[in-house]
Amino acid sequence: MRAPLLILSLAFFAGVAVGTGFASEAGEVGALLAVAVVAAGVAVATKRTGVIVAIAAAGLFALGLARAGEGPPALGPVTAFADREVTVEGVVESDPVSRGSDQEVRVAVERVSVGAESLGTGGDVLLRAGPGVRVVYGDRLRALVSLRAVPPQDGSDFEDYLAERGIAATGFAREVIVLEHDAASPVRAALSEARAELDTGLRRALDEPLSGLAQGIVTGRRGAVSASLREDLNAAGLSHLVVISGSNVTILATLVVAASAWIVGRRRAIWLAIGVVGLYTVFVGADAPVVRAAIMGTLLLLAGASGRRGAAEPAIALAAALMVAIEPGTIDDLSFQLSFAATAALAAIAEPARLRLMAVSGLDVAERTLGSRLQSAFLETAIVTAAAVAATLPLIALHFGRISLVSLPANLLVVPLFPLIFLGSLLTALGGAIDASLGEWLGWLLAWLPLSWFVELAQAAAALPFASAEIDGFGLGHALALYVALVGVAIWLRRGGAELRREGKPAAEPSSGWLGALEFPTAMMALGLLLAANVVVWWAVAADGRDTFDTHVLDVGQGDATVAIAPGGETLLVDGGADGQRLLGQLAAALPLGQREIDVVVATHPQADHIAGLFAVLDRYRVGTLLVSPIHDAADLGRQLRAAAELRGVAVRTASAGMLLALGAEVLVDVLAPAPNIQAGADLNAGGVVLRLRHEAVSLLLTADIGVVEELALARGPWDLRASALKVGHHGSATSTSDLLVRRVGAGVSVISVGEGNSFGHPVAGVLERLSGSVVLRTDLDGRVRLRSDGERLRFSTSR
Repeated sequence: MRAPLLILSLAFFAGVAVGTGFASEAGEVGALLAVAVVAAGVAVATKRTGVIVAIAAAGLFALGLARAGEGPPALGPVTAFADREVTVEGVVESDPVSRGSDQEVRVAVERVSVGAESLGTGGDVLLRAGPGVRVVYGDRLRALVSLRAVPPQDGSDFEDYLAERGIAATGFAREVIVLEHDAASPVRAALSEARAELDTGLRRALDEPLSGLAQGIVTGRRGAVSASLREDLNAAGLSHLVVISGSNVTILATLVVAASAWIVGRRRAIWLAIGVVGLYTVFVGADAPVVRAAIMGTLLLLAGASGRRGAAEPAIALAAALMVAIEPGTIDDLSFQLSFAATAALAAIAEPARLRLMAVSGLDVAERTLGSRLQSAFLETAIVTAAAVAATLPLIALHFGRISLVSLPANLLVVPLFPLIFLGSLLTALGGAIDASLGEWLGWLLAWLPLSWFVELAQAAAALPFASAEIDGFGLGHALALYVALVGVAIWLRRGGAELRREGKPAAEPSSGWLGALEFPTAMMALGLLLAANVVVWWAVAADGRDTFDTHVLDVGQGDATVAIAPGGETLLVDGGADGQRLLGQLAAALPLGQREIDVVVATHPQADHIAGLFAVLDRYRVGTLLVSPIHDAADLGRQLRAAAELRGVAVRTASAGMLLALGAEVLVDVLAPAPNIQAGADLNAGGVVLRLRHEAVSLLLTADIGVVEELALARGPWDLRASALKVGHHGSATSTSDLLVRRVGAGVSVISVGEGNSFGHPVAGVLERLSGSVVLRTDLDGRVRLRSDGERLRFSTSR
């Protein structure tokens, strides 16, 4: 029964694929003839039932063609309002996704207003809102939006991706008002809130980029992964591990079976694992890619549990055929293609290869020693990884025109530890959701070391000069040729296994992999040793004998962010740049490991390139005081930041010239500007907070974005402007850093915070010329800059 089911399922699947991919009738007819030839071959090979199977296969192929010809579903009448500024009212139906400091949500539109006219309509839109806006699943909102229609087909890759998910239009939302909470399904709202709690637990427990990576692994929130780490994961061929995929689901099921089999028995434990997979699928959102991953992973689990060779392939083929029957557009979804290819390879190639290699090598699978079990587990990991990489490589080359050359070795070094990465991240998330301190403790003990290994390996692999390569001219024909070769390999492996059995060689037991190793009690000793090593490494890394005053000018792109750390650990953050995600990564690199408190945050003036990233800081760190400019509330963003701080119990104070702050016992902070009587209508840059940090004989001057007029006022004032280092004002623009200021400060080091390739031309040549008497460091060229004071001298280092 298994062979006919496999053939029939693949025939329908092929029909949908051909109907979706070929525009001409000649292509469809040619493909139909090709399937008929294959079916005829099957008929000859299988003799009695072959004719019936061949006829049925041809019919199902034709049915697949017809199903594919029905076209994509309509995207909704809201597209009629595209390219116009309208007021949209609707309900948020997705978890918010972080895009830098912005938020992105899917909204089910209910009404659209154009001028005084309000019309009921429908359709889903993808809206992006600025850093001061925070909405959650189930909120009914109203926003001013300029909608852009998504073409239903033949658009860009991203537009096709949105259309396949039913998104009718996109837009940037302004003047967002939340009209009502809990306007959607209460069950989904509760699940969304629970996911948010886990994400919050991970954010509190782990530094970036470990936190974002853990969120991607546990809750599927891939948007939490920093852009730089995403690039490294793609280059290293490891990005598939940071989505809810069949591999994640299989690992979760394996852990459940390993934990419960000794209590309820292996068979019942497998059914328990299937139930947990179902609950996990619902928990993380149950969107189409997650459901597909759950189906594929569950089928592999069931096939392995049955102990029947060849049981998985027909089940996987049937599942794929049903998925595309329900929604033909699924076949164009890259996540489906990758999931199907990888899962099929695990069943058709990895398992036969494992059985054959173990039989040939003579590995004694009946010997229940830790060494034997671990040998088997590592052997299976290598084979599974190689099969999955080989099966997905043609698709990656076809869609992206680039392949990772280090994917196989990188996966071999990460995949064996992935169960620990997943389990440690999951337990840290649960602990953090219960109590922040518990989450931090679990994060240090269970998650930090394996996640750090994952990140460091991805970054090291991506940094290799041969990490990836572009493949020009790689087309569908090349991909099909490679898959034909893989099918040939699968057939050869299957026949080889049959020959071994006929020769009477012992067959390896059905795959258990890491499950078999974990079920063996001595393996718990190995896990205990790993935890002990984790504690020792953490202790060594976290040890801080520093007695210096460190100031880091952070590399946040075209913006400003500076963090100062006193010898006693007290911390001052001045501005946060425009991208909260990037800021968190920079802070994690600058602050002592595991630090979750910032004593004082200064918002020099309410412009996005200085304070948009501070919303992420309020979410991640315990902030003592927010110090703002007298004109802070003159901008919407400033008022939103104040509200966010007050909501979290942060004290908000207004800065004015003459104020003195103590950062611990050894560092003093002088506020030199603005004047307390500055007018609310003044230019936002003119109202910037200027600070002078003093550590015994060493001092630093931070001038925000003030212009030459404000610099002149400083020079005429009673202030001592001399400084060891100058944080150059306004990113090195022509409106700041006058010759008078440079001479009065007399800094030996000048640091410019500026974005690489910025459109403003910063820093300008005139500023660089005026600073020529000092060492000039730039974040666009030098990365993060560290200024270290021992109280007598100032030294600097850079991250590049």
